[in-house]
Amino acid sequence: MDDLISILNKKIISPGEGEIYTVLKEGGLQYLSENYIPKNILYREEHIINLGKMIKECLEFKTPATILLEGSPGTGKTMCFRIVEKVLQNGISSGLLRGKICYVSGKGSTVFKVANEILKSMGMREERSFGKAVSALKEAASSMPIHVCIDDADLIKSYQAGKYESYALPDLLYYFSRTPGLSATIITNDFRFLEKINEEDARVYSSMTKEKSLIFERYGKKQCYDILGQRVELAFKEGVFKEEALDKLAEYVSFVRDGDIRVGLEILRTCPYVAAQDKEEKIDENIIDKTIKHLEMDYLLRKIYSLPESQRGILAALYLKFREKGEEAFYSNELYDTYCDLLSSLKLPVISLQSFRVKLNELTISGILESIKSSRGKGKGIERKYKPTIPMYVLSTAALRDPLFGSEVRRNIDRIVSDKISRARGFQ
Repeated sequence: MDDLISILNKKIISPGEGEIYTVLKEGGLQYLSENYIPKNILYREEHIINLGKMIKECLEFKTPATILLEGSPGTGKTMCFRIVEKVLQNGISSGLLRGKICYVSGKGSTVFKVANEILKSMGMREERSFGKAVSALKEAASSMPIHVCIDDADLIKSYQAGKYESYALPDLLYYFSRTPGLSATIITNDFRFLEKINEEDARVYSSMTKEKSLIFERYGKKQCYDILGQRVELAFKEGVFKEEALDKLAEYVSFVRDGDIRVGLEILRTCPYVAAQDKEEKIDENIIDKTIKHLEMDYLLRKIYSLPESQRGILAALYLKFREKGEEAFYSNELYDTYCDLLSSLKLPVISLQSFRVKLNELTISGILESIKSSRGKGKGIERKYKPTIPMYVLSTAALRDPLFGSEVRRNIDRIVSDKISRARGFQ
């Protein structure tokens, strides 16, 4: 037992030990975190200064305002607010400024929950209704200027308080745009955010301080190279990370992932494990390629496994048709027959062809399948074929690992392979 504890201590607890530290510096992973803020901020200094000035003005003059930070994911919006927050908190602590600053995330929240999260972050008790939560916030702002950052504001859901009473984001923003002492920084990935607010409530749109907005442009290849290179220098041992690998990573992040630096950081965090698995002591282009493929598969698998069982069954049926025919595109009735056989073998209820086509359309809308017009032959008209937009190897992995359909998929593949071998022998 003592030997086991010693091994685990060395592999898990001891700093700088373990396979990934062949390429990483001791404690290097901390520099690859999205939460780590480098001492030298690249390409966002002007945004930080402008945001800091706007928030400081709100606190000093108790000005109601809605400061909008717009931009694609991974372009530094949250990071910039966090830096400004830290600077202004220092000013408040030293007595140079008066007020409170807090941060809340709208991801997965209702507007009522966000209102209560604001109260909690200020050390106040939660309220049992949206109206009381807003009243408590207004009362607090009357004696102390408050600035709130609402991140992922476009993801906030409406709140149904009763049969005839509901609240949406504009109902909360109304108070930030009109209450002295109350102001907000609103972070969104949706460039139509203001347009949607106007569609929901023109009264709120008219009172928002639209001149107080900052656009965060997508990072280009050189910017991605410099930003990610800065993290590589901090996290990886000297000479380990090849320049060609960094160039490939910057190109992938800028052109394929729209300059989302968070994707680049995820790749940097993962590639040491890929290198360790391959027993490599360098991060080269091959390791970057393998890491990207691994993460893309992981993302697509999670997307597939989040689907309803009925839709996963359709994808499993499509994969079985692929194994049987060697093609990737099929008519709906071809897929339907295989789908019904799959459900029947598992003693699951079979749906009608019409319902099946509705589910095919849902998969097309979600982007997992695409439909292609195809001729059935002279005089037989045009019908649509369906094919996956994701690589077949991902679909294979998803079907074989599926908790409901996996075992039956494997049994059918064994049968398909056996039939092909029998036919081949028959031709000999």
